[in-house]
Amino acid sequence: MSINVAGHQVGRIGYGLMQLTIFNAVPDELAFEVMKTAVDNGSNCWSSATFYGPPQDPYANIRLLRRFFDKYPELKDKVVLVLKGGVQVTANGPEARGNDVGYLREELKTARDILGDKAIDVFSLGRLPNTPVEDVFKGLVSLQKEGWFNAIAG
Repeated sequence: MSINVAGHQVGRIGYGLMQLTIFNAVPDELAFEVMKTAVDNGSNCWSSATFYGPPQDPYANIRLLRRFFDKYPELKDKVVLVLKGGVQVTANGPEARGNDVGYLREELKTARDILGDKAIDVFSLGRLPNTPVEDVFKGLVSLQKEGWFNAIAG
């Protein structure tokens, strides 16, 4: 049984990639085995983020995705990628930046540069800033219209 996410059929169970890179990174061989097993068993809606890495490499999770899709290019179009952003990793901890469209645009550009031709199917803010949600979504809609991602998760 499947459901529709951003126009794609996905399994009812998604897969969150955070634990593969956020603290002690899992070796690629093991991470790839888990990721491939997820897809092979119908879990093809994956959650990643621009901040699922250590402070020196917050994009580590996205780099892992790139290496995975380089190894398994046939799976690139089978995985629906939900990317969280809008959080800047600082020495003082995470800082919400979801009301800063310029920051989000640069973050999305970096993510797309890393991912290559793998689409960002859905974009979501990791944390909502202290800004009215209507204002935040206006910025997200403008980024969607610019083509940075296909859908917005609320």
